[in-house]
Amino acid sequence: MRGMKPRSRRFFDSQPEPVIDVTRLAARVMKGRLPTGVDRVCLTYVQRYANRARAALHRGPFNIILPAAASRELFALLLEPPRNFTRRVVAVVAKAALFAWRDRSCEGSMLLNIGHSGPEQPQYVAWLRRRGLRPVFMIHDVIPITHPEYCRPPEQQRHIRRLDAVLRSAAAVITNSSATLHAVSEYALRRGLEMPPAIAAPLAAGAFSSDSDRRPLAEPYFVMLSTIEPRKNHWMILQVWRRLVERHGAGAPRLVVVGQRGWECENVLDLLERCESLRGFVLEKPVCSDS
Repeated sequence: MRGMKPRSRRFFDSQPEPVIDVTRLAARVMKGRLPTGVDRVCLTYVQRYANRARAALHRGPFNIILPAAASRELFALLLEPPRNFTRRVVAVVAKAALFAWRDRSCEGSMLLNIGHSGPEQPQYVAWLRRRGLRPVFMIHDVIPITHPEYCRPPEQQRHIRRLDAVLRSAAAVITNSSATLHAVSEYALRRGLEMPPAIAAPLAAGAFSSDSDRRPLAEPYFVMLSTIEPRKNHWMILQVWRRLVERHGAGAPRLVVVGQRGWECENVLDLLERCESLRGFVLEKPVCSDS
C-alpha cells in the first residue's frame, strides 16, 4: 500500500483552491433532518475551508461547482441553516448556474467528498474526470460490506459500488481511524484493486458551550448518543439498565438516549415506550441542540 505521510492539515492547506462536495449536507437540511455523525464531520471540513473553498452539488446528471462568492454564501447557510434554507439555496444555485457551466477554473483542484455520497453513481465519477478534479474521498466504515445484517438491504451492494469507484478514481483516501484504513486496504486486496495514497485522520470531539452551568438532571446519569439503529446496540444497553433498576431501585442512574429514530429498531422502541421498569430511568431525546 502506498501511504500518505500523516500531515493531512499541511497537505490540504498547500493545495490550490479546493472544492467541497456538500450535496449530502444540503439534502439533509432540506429534509429537516438533524445532522448525524457523518454530517458533523462534513460540517467540520466546511468550517475549516469555507473561506478558500468552492462548493459542489450533484443530483443525477446535474453537477455544479459554485463560484467563490456563491460558495461562501452556501457554506454560511449550511453552518447556520435559516428557516427558509431551501428557498435561499435554490436562489443561490439558480443564480450561479447561469455562469458556472462555462467555468473551468477548478481544473486540477482537489475535490473533498466527505459524506459517502456520489462515487457509487457512474455519472458522478465521469463528471469528476471531465472536470479534471482530483477527488479525495473520506471512508467512514465498511460495515455495510462486512456486516450487512446491521444495514438496510440495498446498502451492501451500494457500498461495494462506492468503494470500488473510490479505489479506482481517488487521488487520495481519508479514513476516520486506523481500523477503517486497515479494513479498506484489506478490501482493496480482496478485490484486486490498487490502494490509493491514504491516511487515517481520527476525529476529534467538538467544543461545545453551554448556556447554563446547571446540571440537566439532579441524579447521576449516562448519555448514549447515536441514531437508534441495530448496529448501535441500544437493545443491549436497555437490558443492562433494566437490570440496574431491578438491583438498585430508585438509586439506579438515569440513561439519556440522544438520537433520532432510525430503521428496524422496533424492539428498542417497544422498550422505550412500554417497559414499565425503565419509565423515569431512561429518557429519550430525539431532538436536541448542541447546547
